[in-house]
Amino acid sequence: MVSAGWSRTDVNEQVRWVVRVWRYGVENERVGPKTVAALLAVPGLRVGKTEARETEPIKPVKPLA
Repeated sequence: MVSAGWSRTDVNEQVRWVVRVWRYGVENERVGPKTVAALLAVPGLRVGKTEARETEPIKPVKPLA
């Protein structure tokens, strides 16, 4: 994902989605709980610790004067 140009926040969001899918599998007895535990042990990408690009911060909307 990083080599494809995804931002750090987008990569982390997609990884969280994968964990949710596997958690659903555990809830429905399709996979063992050890799988989700292993996925939760993987940390997300951190600011300044990856080559993934950073997005611009979202600024508040200017009030209508």
